[in-house]
Amino acid sequence: MDFNKVEMNDDIVELFKHECHKHIGNFGYSHIFIEKNCYIIMSKSGAKYYDFKRDLEKIKENLNLSLETHGDITVSIGLSRIHSGFESIYNASIEAQKALSFMFYHGGNIVIPYSDINLKKLDSVKAQQLETLIVDLVDSIINNSINEKTVIANNLFTFIRKLSLSDITFIRIKLMEIFVTLDNKLKQKDIQLEQLSSKDLIYGEIFNKWKLDSLREWFMAKLKAIDSELNKYSSDSSNSLEKQVQQYVYDNIKEKMYLNDIAEAVHMSPNYLSSEFKKQTGQTLSKYIVDLKISKAKEYLALSDMRIQDISEELGFSDYRYFCTVFKNETGQTPLNYRANNHK
Repeated sequence: MDFNKVEMNDDIVELFKHECHKHIGNFGYSHIFIEKNCYIIMSKSGAKYYDFKRDLEKIKENLNLSLETHGDITVSIGLSRIHSGFESIYNASIEAQKALSFMFYHGGNIVIPYSDINLKKLDSVKAQQLETLIVDLVDSIINNSINEKTVIANNLFTFIRKLSLSDITFIRIKLMEIFVTLDNKLKQKDIQLEQLSSKDLIYGEIFNKWKLDSLREWFMAKLKAIDSELNKYSSDSSNSLEKQVQQYVYDNIKEKMYLNDIAEAVHMSPNYLSSEFKKQTGQTLSKYIVDLKISKAKEYLALSDMRIQDISEELGFSDYRYFCTVFKNETGQTPLNYRANNHK
């Protein structure tokens, strides 16, 4: 059993211990404290698993009622399977701790049976889906696709909750990976953000959030702060070649684009534009244009009810089937599948 409070001190811990002695003792169970965790040794002749779970629910309710006047305290309990023999107490405690760790997904004020948790490892398909979400999120931030970024971030946390992996550290590391990858890609564009300057601070924030909901709330706020700094940076660098090309693409997104027309718009020769753009961004001009169009297509698919044929025309693809082919090559999904998985 564990309890959480925004600010804990010795008085709160002692209060928790006192209330545990009182309420657990009423049920006749033995218990010990290790740090701020309370381990309940449940033994009752003729009792079934359901009886133990019912008693724990009552203990939890009684403790929460006793502690509710002392601030934001919630009690959560992990319940092992039934074990027999004194020597199996250690195994039972490990199972209870593992079950209790799943309050990361379920929140506090809950009894979590070990038999209900997911102990499966991440399979290759799910691992690839997770990687795709991470890559798409980083790209949407770099491309300043605010709506798409929000959709992908929400999908990422929904996916993490559905996975409910027992290895929560792995989830934290993958979230940390997003910021490291983003920082590296931005530095390739000579962009250094204050929001990404201290990896230790980001690491600490990610590993100090003990509920997925609070981690998600912090994560979304962090993305918003990064967006704000990126926008300021973009505003200060509004005359950069990439910004000029990006503006041209958005202004002419319905039209077929030619290198000579873009070069004329940014006052460069076609050959110099191609080489300079590749040097500054690491991408060819044609790949950059495709990325912007696909990013816009994702927004339309996720946030509107436009027909796919109309989206294709809106983005300057002369042939609907060609649009579908390009979209699948870039995302690994057909437009229909992407809409089915992301439409709001």
